[in-house]
Amino acid sequence: MSIRRSVPPLVLALAVLTACGTDLAPEVHPGAAAVVGGTTISLDEVDELALDLCSVERPARESQGDPAPLGFFRGLAVENLAGYELARQYADEHGLEPGPTFDRRLDLVAQQLRERGAPTYATEIIVGFEERNRFRDAVLEATGDPRAAQQEFVEWARDVDVSVDPRFGSVDLNSGDYTPPQGLSVRVTEIDPAAAGQLPAEQRCG
Repeated sequence: MSIRRSVPPLVLALAVLTACGTDLAPEVHPGAAAVVGGTTISLDEVDELALDLCSVERPARESQGDPAPLGFFRGLAVENLAGYELARQYADEHGLEPGPTFDRRLDLVAQQLRERGAPTYATEIIVGFEERNRFRDAVLEATGDPRAAQQEFVEWARDVDVSVDPRFGSVDLNSGDYTPPQGLSVRVTEIDPAAAGQLPAEQRCG
């Protein structure tokens, strides 16, 4: 069961994080993985989510002999949490909240996972990831004119101070490409399992 295959891309939020003057200084803030509009996303939060995502993927990766760097999941985690926080602040500032279809869609995701035999813990992790991933689109739909709201969101986000610690690298949820902190872009699904397996146990998944 793949996290990357089971969730839709968070294209706009990731683009905004890049376009709104993101500060990539080595030290964002002590103990912080990212700071979004004054709200801190802690290293502990990112590590906890990364380990959760890894726990979902580990059985398949171990059975297939296809380990991946834990940094991939940390990149997913920081972008998922930061993208959600940005959208949440927009929603709060504009008095918006997702409509009833938002919960129904999440319920459908959970149902599909259960039908596929996903363990309860994996279902909870994936649905939580999906909830944050889909929140922005649900909020924009609630305006009644999501296309216009999307443009307004982009313009609004340009004025939000967003700092992301570059030590996490980044993951493009649209393509699946992982860019490690060293700047070498590799496709996670094409990493040599033997090479990934040479990483220390605490730095790999599977």
